[in-house]
Amino acid sequence: MSRSHFLFRDVSMDTWVDRYEKSHRNPINRVFHTFGIPMIAVSIPLFLIAPLVRGFRKIPLSLFTAGWICQVLGHLIEGKFSGRSQLTVALSIWCGAYCVFGPFISVCFY
Repeated sequence: MSRSHFLFRDVSMDTWVDRYEKSHRNPINRVFHTFGIPMIAVSIPLFLIAPLVRGFRKIPLSLFTAGWICQVLGHLIEGKFSGRSQLTVALSIWCGAYCVFGPFISVCFY
């Protein structure tokens, strides 16, 4: 099974991009996503460095949190974050991130 099949199932990449463009039309939402997604992506490897560098712990945690706040605000502005299912997804992501990075965070704060 190819990597793209695992990520996108039987939907082509072009279809995914079209769906994204149709559901992210608000320019303010696009700005929030432009900053939020890279902030989250950069924070993940920084979590691995944080236990090794004294005083570094707040940087990845701040980036991760600010990135997700940007994502949620963007979807609120777009009007795509209105139902319980979206809130459940967002909370699940937060909980999953805490489960994955929790040990690194606890090492950084103590």
